[in-house]
Amino acid sequence: YYITNNLSMVHSSDAAKWQLPGWRIEQSYSRKCLIGNWEEDRRGKFVKGNEVATSSHRQDYKPYGTDVKPDTAVRRNALSKSEGLGKDYLFRHHGDAHEGNIISWYDVDYNGRANKELPEKRTWDPHKLCWLPETSDVPTKGQGSKFGLADKLRAKWAAEAEGPVITGQ
Repeated sequence: YYITNNLSMVHSSDAAKWQLPGWRIEQSYSRKCLIGNWEEDRRGKFVKGNEVATSSHRQDYKPYGTDVKPDTAVRRNALSKSEGLGKDYLFRHHGDAHEGNIISWYDVDYNGRANKELPEKRTWDPHKLCWLPETSDVPTKGQGSKFGLADKLRAKWAAEAEGPVITGQ
């Protein structure tokens, strides 16, 4: 009797637990949840329309016929506009002012390649609130230092291109 009574108590207490909120969340599907094909569930099956989206090319196109040749001047102007300015217009608009700026900051700082155009002492400019002239404002011009690394690598690559080198004989 003790065992059966005890089991019935366990079952009755478990049944009470199932009635409490938060003890077990039922896994059920709700139509309010936007998962899967919720758009089709709400509005019905998707049917592809017969309309064709119009693009600016399709809208502006005028069929002139097969005997009409394209206007080369218009095409040339459109091509030059799409390509933009050439590098000479972008980089050479001051002439040769930027020619020979090959000396790096490392060369200036560690190899003692100081700029000869800068004065010995800088002066404080109260209007700009800085010391002028700055070394970055007047870049050092000239050829960069060559330590021979590029020449050595080119010679090595040329030797490798000629064929394998056999050593030890």
